[in-house]
Amino acid sequence: TRKLAIGNEYKINEKLNTNIIGIVTRTKTGYFGGNPIKVSVDEAWIGGNKRKQIVSDIIDKYRYRSSWDQINTNTVKYNAVCGGCGRVMYTGDDGEAYVRRIDPWEVVLLDAIDPSNPPAALRVYTTRELEFTGKWTEVKHCTYYDAQWVIELIQTADGAWVARDVKEHFFGACPLWIVPNNEELQGDVEEVLSLQDSYDTILSDLASEIQQLRLAYMFFKNITLDESMMRRAIQTGAFAITDKDETNKSEIGFITKNISIDPVKFAEQTIRDNMMTVTGTPNFNDQAFAGNPTGVAIGYKLVNLENRCIQAEQEFKRALDHEFRLLAHFYRIKRNIDIDPSAITYTFNRNLPKNLEAEANLINN
Repeated sequence: TRKLAIGNEYKINEKLNTNIIGIVTRTKTGYFGGNPIKVSVDEAWIGGNKRKQIVSDIIDKYRYRSSWDQINTNTVKYNAVCGGCGRVMYTGDDGEAYVRRIDPWEVVLLDAIDPSNPPAALRVYTTRELEFTGKWTEVKHCTYYDAQWVIELIQTADGAWVARDVKEHFFGACPLWIVPNNEELQGDVEEVLSLQDSYDTILSDLASEIQQLRLAYMFFKNITLDESMMRRAIQTGAFAITDKDETNKSEIGFITKNISIDPVKFAEQTIRDNMMTVTGTPNFNDQAFAGNPTGVAIGYKLVNLENRCIQAEQEFKRALDHEFRLLAHFYRIKRNIDIDPSAITYTFNRNLPKNLEAEANLINN
């Protein structure tokens, strides 16, 4: 962006971005969604060990073919940013049930009190398709889901919607739903967007001030400069001046501008600290994280983040209940295998650093 030239046309105007929102998102994603969710089957509820093994094998294969753990991690990331993330269950070409993540802005819930269990929903999205002429065109799609049917519509060139495919899905409920971050469907970063803009503006203005060489202005006294003199000065790095008389001496010098950096640093630090506090994100540059704190000490420092994760975990579990009810219904209809979804439980494991030496000493003592 640096352009040294004469005229306002080349005035430097930096637009820097320090992605603190990215730090907030990555911290929440790694802490809450970094470890795989453990799915357990209760033997007493499911009807014996043999039955439990059958159900466990079905769940393990479902997780593997759908890349379920990766979907969960990305869901946490989108929840932190957008407040929710879509999921859809479908039948693959092999006749098995799959699930995949859907961008939340593509999902429209219809008459949904609970976003994780809607009666019906739409997925609206755009694709690029290659025509026979070799030209790429954008095609708008709208897929309707309810408890029985999947209806795929496309928009024609004249704006009309035409049904491309209609089929029954055998999941027993709407297979398109939202995994909410909280009841308000609010992302963790929404509350600090204005703070992020202020932080970027302060740093951008400071960088522009320095790069434009605005900290010192050259002045000319009793001198009239023309374009040829400026060119020679650029080439030689010096001005040749001659005084006309003793009373009107010529002078060249600098007017310097001293910028106090302390208010800038204070504003930058205050904004950063406020963003971390509001989002519940620990500031790992803080002196409180210096040394080798124990697990209990780390827990106290992560309490704000943990409070957010507890709420997100409850919403996530409710969405998983809906997902495995769909899976159980599918296997009951298509495979004649009865699965009780209430016998399936989920355990979220926080991604915390461990002090193995302290734990070993505690066990030995």
